[in-house]
Amino acid sequence: MKQGLNYVVVGRYSTAGHADKYKTIASRTPLYDYDEVLMADTLHTATKAKTKN
Repeated sequence: MKQGLNYVVVGRYSTAGHADKYKTIASRTPLYDYDEVLMADTLHTATKAKTKN
């Protein structure tokens, strides 16, 4: 049985204006339907991903 976080999605937009920091979602199960929305202030994002069981 695998126990590591083998599935990773890295965001497209930098976090809070930091050029070298991005939101990351890590999971033990496969991720799909990933989306990242740039907020109105352009410094923040909302990030989501669905996972398969």
